[in-house]
Amino acid sequence: MKLLIFSDLHIHNYKQFNQGKKRLKNCIDVINKVYKIASQTNCDGILFCGDLYDNGNPTIEVLDETIMVLQYNSHKYDMLMFCISGNHDAHTLSPITALSFTCKKLDKVICVDDVPKKLKNLKIYGIPYQTNYNDFNQKLYNLINSMHHTEKAV
Repeated sequence: MKLLIFSDLHIHNYKQFNQGKKRLKNCIDVINKVYKIASQTNCDGILFCGDLYDNGNPTIEVLDETIMVLQYNSHKYDMLMFCISGNHDAHTLSPITALSFTCKKLDKVICVDDVPKKLKNLKIYGIPYQTNYNDFNQKLYNLINSMHHTEKAV
């Protein structure tokens, strides 16, 4: 089993650090390259480990561009991408993260926040960002205790 793993893209259409308004385009280009490299190196899937967005309330333009590039590439390369929400993906007023919202719009981009998914003979578990250390420890404890000792997991 071979996965391409990346994180912390922080997609946003910044006013600052956005010379020539290229920041969003550069982030979209990274997604294109990730899928291309994953395909060229015969990866079985992609694992994204948090902070797809720079904040939990991305603009409609950022959401649309991101959803379009993920939909296009996941079908072009027929490849699943599994995602975990990071602290920047969360919105303080909603239990739904910007990342989980994005995944609900796509069939081959799957959020694994607290819900394990299978890729062939591998089970992929994800614990989204937790603000409380004890909450994280409890989720980790529950996850480990739910796993079968013969299970191949990441």
